[in-house]
Amino acid sequence: IGVHAGLCGENDEIPSDQRRAMESQALAFVESGLTSDASKAYAMMTANGQTLAPIDKLQSLFDMLRKITAPLGSRHVSRTYFIRDTGAGSNGTTVCGTLSGNNWVAVQTKAGTNQAYVVITAKSRNNDWAFTVWLLPNGSGWQIESFNANAATIVGLGPDELLQKARTERDAGHIFNATMLYQGALGISSYGPSFQLGVAQPLREELGKLPPLTELTGKPPFTWSFEGKAYSVQQVGII
Repeated sequence: IGVHAGLCGENDEIPSDQRRAMESQALAFVESGLTSDASKAYAMMTANGQTLAPIDKLQSLFDMLRKITAPLGSRHVSRTYFIRDTGAGSNGTTVCGTLSGNNWVAVQTKAGTNQAYVVITAKSRNNDWAFTVWLLPNGSGWQIESFNANAATIVGLGPDELLQKARTERDAGHIFNATMLYQGALGISSYGPSFQLGVAQPLREELGKLPPLTELTGKPPFTWSFEGKAYSVQQVGII
């Protein structure tokens, strides 16, 4: 089972030279995947990372990202976390930031080693995107263990703003609107299986307390009726 004692530093809490090395490697990985063939990005990964994302899978993923995000501009580092894990056993979880409010993250950590997470954000035509890169030390440098790409805003609104709108709709009795907003906020708060935003916790809790929607009961496709006509609905959400 193991015991973990993770110490997490964020942004300016990390020594500047160490932070630059992490961020430059994470940026180079994302840039290589988005602007050229994925072989350069693949070469930056750990052996485990390459096993989880073989070159053909990695190439397909970056090809898809280019199609759905183009044009993708203003790519820059928004947050960096450095974790010293002094534990033993299997992987654990370290919380970065204060637990008061939603401004914390929970990250997966490997036992007994230093590691880092770098969040790179970029702007597409309609949404901001977040690329979350998990790095492990390799001699004097860094290698990529895994990464995740996900929309981070919906027309400029992040999870916290959508949470407030969902609460407003919920309190007004507009349960369908509230459900859509909660689900949309959860979608853009997902930064991958190894990285959880603090705001995801109240989103899940409050969504779970809403009464179920008859429009979404059972499995899709759902049948909705408007003005005497029946429509088959496969999926519904906010974008």
